[in-house]
Amino acid sequence: MAFGRAACLLPFGGALPDGRHEDKLRSIQDSKRQLYEQYALGEVDLETYQERKAVYDADLVQARNVHAAITAQTRQIQSDYEAKLKQREIVQEVGSADTLTQALIDRLISKVYIFPGDRIEIEYVTQDFLGISEPGKEV
Repeated sequence: MAFGRAACLLPFGGALPDGRHEDKLRSIQDSKRQLYEQYALGEVDLETYQERKAVYDADLVQARNVHAAITAQTRQIQSDYEAKLKQREIVQEVGSADTLTQALIDRLISKVYIFPGDRIEIEYVTQDFLGISEPGKEV
C-alpha cells in the first residue's frame, strides 16, 4: 500500500495534510530497514534484532491504524461537504424556479414507489432542506 503525500480540501477552505503520519510511517519503515541491515552486517545480534523488530512492527501497526482513521475521517468530511454543496445548488435552483419542470423533478426526486391502497412513497435526492423525518423518503 503506497501512501502519497495527499491533502484533502475541507469546507473551511483549508486542507488536512496527512503528511505527518505518512512521514512517521516512512521513518519507522526506514528504521526497521536499517535494523535489518545492521543485523545482516553482524552489527546487531539476533536477540536484539528480534526485540527491536517487534517494537518497530508494533509501531507500524499503530501508525497505520492512525493513518487509516485519519484518511477515513477526511473522506467523510469531504463527502459531507460535497453533499452540502449539492443541497445548496438544489435549494438555489428550487428558489429561483417559476415552474416545476421535468429537469427540476429529476433533480429533486430519486424514486417514486406506488403501492396498493393509494400509498405512494417518494425518495428524494436530498432530505435535510425538505424537512423529511426519514432520510430520503416521504410517505
